[in-house]
Amino acid sequence: MAYRSGSTRRALLQGAGALSVVGAGFTLQACRAPSGKDATDDTEADDTGLVDSVGEDSGGEDSGGDDTEDSGVEDGPVARSQLSVLYISSDEHNPKALGFEGHPDAMTPNLDRLAAEGMVLNRVYTTMPVCAPTRQSLLTGLWPQEHGQLSNAYVFNELNWTLAEHFTEQGFATACFGKLHTQNDEETHSFGFQSFISTASGARWDELYAAYVEGLDQPIGDPEHEAIFADIPFSGFDGHPLADPRRDDDYVLLQEAIAWLRAHKDERFFLYVSFRAPHYPWRLPNDYYYRYDPAMMTLPENIAGDLDDCRIGAHWVEEMGWDGMTEEQSRLCLALYMGAVSWIDTLVGELLAVLEELGLSKSTAVVYTSDHGDMLGEKGLWLKSTFFEGAARKPFIVRAPGHIPPGTRSDAMLSEIDLWPSLAGLIEANAGLESLSGQDHSGVFLGETATGRDVVLSMYGLNPTDTDPWLMMARDDRYKLVRYRTWTWDETAYELYDLSLDPTEIDNIHDDPSLADKKAELSAAMDACLAGMRDSAFPPVVASGGEDEE
Repeated sequence: MAYRSGSTRRALLQGAGALSVVGAGFTLQACRAPSGKDATDDTEADDTGLVDSVGEDSGGEDSGGDDTEDSGVEDGPVARSQLSVLYISSDEHNPKALGFEGHPDAMTPNLDRLAAEGMVLNRVYTTMPVCAPTRQSLLTGLWPQEHGQLSNAYVFNELNWTLAEHFTEQGFATACFGKLHTQNDEETHSFGFQSFISTASGARWDELYAAYVEGLDQPIGDPEHEAIFADIPFSGFDGHPLADPRRDDDYVLLQEAIAWLRAHKDERFFLYVSFRAPHYPWRLPNDYYYRYDPAMMTLPENIAGDLDDCRIGAHWVEEMGWDGMTEEQSRLCLALYMGAVSWIDTLVGELLAVLEELGLSKSTAVVYTSDHGDMLGEKGLWLKSTFFEGAARKPFIVRAPGHIPPGTRSDAMLSEIDLWPSLAGLIEANAGLESLSGQDHSGVFLGETATGRDVVLSMYGLNPTDTDPWLMMARDDRYKLVRYRTWTWDETAYELYDLSLDPTEIDNIHDDPSLADKKAELSAAMDACLAGMRDSAFPPVVASGGEDEE
């Protein structure tokens, strides 16, 4: 195994190098070198055949990536009513696992640059901390109970009205390349997008993928890692190095998205690129699979007994066997997860570079986000399905040159259901969205207001016969309440955290008598939200063979 050297990792972390992933006939330019930097003696090759090298100055953070006269973009901002949208989503990206968030290991120069050029929202929450329901909340602007995909085991009805249909009706060219997780027929249904391809698109995807991998050698696993994975309680944790990036699904989706972008550069567009990483299993190009040395990973600082007053957290530890994970296993999982985050960063960098090349940087609002987070061993938990910040909150960056103040942060609270109407408001394409449950908070993006929702909510555990979800979260500016109603216990249980004094959510203070009014207030907000929901227009349907993913 050849992990990246310390000097190379530091250079990448600082954004000082330009990382090229060189394979058979293609190059991914992952990190642009800031003006005046010279790190030419930090070039390094490893036994994968991939090369870390320093590229020429191409206008990094110092230049802000300004377009030249040849780009075809005029000086000054493009009117909001003329902006296109590039919406980039990853899967299961912990909101703290980013360089600009101060993560001690993360090498994310492209996302760091995007954050420096746009706004970071610190409090954007998933409607449900599992993949499918919250993805369809973005697509519809509705709560899971309203669009009908109640969990990963349910089917999203293709008759739901989607943001793709809205933007198409508004005159945009629309496309989606990547994961929607509808559990529906993604081979023949497009869910409103004029162009759509996902890894669940049946024969269409199989044919496309086969064209990329034709003639490539089959990947060879890492026996040492396979032995470690075999003993991890959760069988979903697995990894595989890929000698050629073209074997990676996300690479294929990137190339298709870039080709579509080139073909539609003269149109106003809404392009949704939805990558699988950093979700397990970690099938990554060699240079990213071995990017982080497990022995050097920073482990979370967990406190013994932290979950004694958290029934759902303790339940998951016992159910999934997380308490049986060794330090070696945890370090390997963290290393591969962060390798996948760096791979995502590279893919984002490619999309940003193509916008610059085509002269579209100033005329395109860019979003980077994820569907939800991942606990990454914090509190002894992994994956999602809880309402701790690492799982229920999601990273969110938005950039629109000349309109969104660069290098800013916002503590405004937004829900997944607000993202479509807020983006539509940002680009002045929000006519006819009054029927959505989501709200237009585009004023937050524009720096016109500092507030979003007074209370943001999320839920977990739904089926058509329950009036309430098994668990529900409500948080305001300071406090977070979690309520359990029909999980595996007869009585209602609570967690209440003071996030201003206890940001790591260690002390459950729900029984503090001085906070009884706050607890009642947040519980009432949950009840009001549930009471205000409309019935789904389409009866929820369980997917054939559908199972919930933890």
